[in-house]
Amino acid sequence: MVTSGRANQRRKLEFSEEWENTPILFPAIAQEPSDAPITIKGRVKSCEYIIKRLHVDTDCSVDIMYEHYFRLLPGVVRSKLIAPSTALSGFSGESAWPIGIIELELELVDDDNKELVKSTTVEFAVVRSYSKYNALLGRITLQKLAAIPSTVHGLIKFLTPLGTVMIRSEKKDASVAAVEQAKKQPSEEEQLRSCMIIANPRYPEQKIKIGEGLSDETKFKLRNILASNTDVFAWKEADMTGVPREKAEHKLNANPSLTPVR
Repeated sequence: MVTSGRANQRRKLEFSEEWENTPILFPAIAQEPSDAPITIKGRVKSCEYIIKRLHVDTDCSVDIMYEHYFRLLPGVVRSKLIAPSTALSGFSGESAWPIGIIELELELVDDDNKELVKSTTVEFAVVRSYSKYNALLGRITLQKLAAIPSTVHGLIKFLTPLGTVMIRSEKKDASVAAVEQAKKQPSEEEQLRSCMIIANPRYPEQKIKIGEGLSDETKFKLRNILASNTDVFAWKEADMTGVPREKAEHKLNANPSLTPVR
């Protein structure tokens, strides 16, 4: 749960159009109701950029965008970042300042009828923190959309003048995909025998080589240390926060007037 200094402002919804009074109905609950977090996709209207793994968080009063995703946005969009005016507070009471605030017009599209679209302006607080999500959609924006999420159905619904928008949660949550990937990985015994350790199950292709001359007990303890400290490694480019892209990228110093030859 994340809140800001503006979290206690009351917002009143005013329904003036007839379509805004249409009841929102949900289907019967399936035999195996969902208990997974609702993660959907949104589209940044200014650049048609799709935000995947957008977590619908009804406990959060602030819309959050994580730095690893913010760095992937086009430069013209990132240039809209402004200085924050208030700190963010977590459920334990600690406070932290976001990197900045970026205002984006977010479009949400019905899964079955692409003509059913609703857009709203979202003020994302960009934070430097690890998350399996790219962004969080808080309850204030859900109120602006008059949206109703249902965890047991695994979907979110809201009204538009053309009808009711229904967006299903992404089929595989990031944590579920990680568990499934872990099942395909070599067993712990096989890793220790080959001295190639998979410290982070989300990146099984990135193995860590350990000494073959170590005892089995030492190998086991070393493997546990690496697995419990995965946050100190940069597993992808986005983990290298604060490093400009032009410094992280490698370029060939070749004459552009020459024709490449295989």
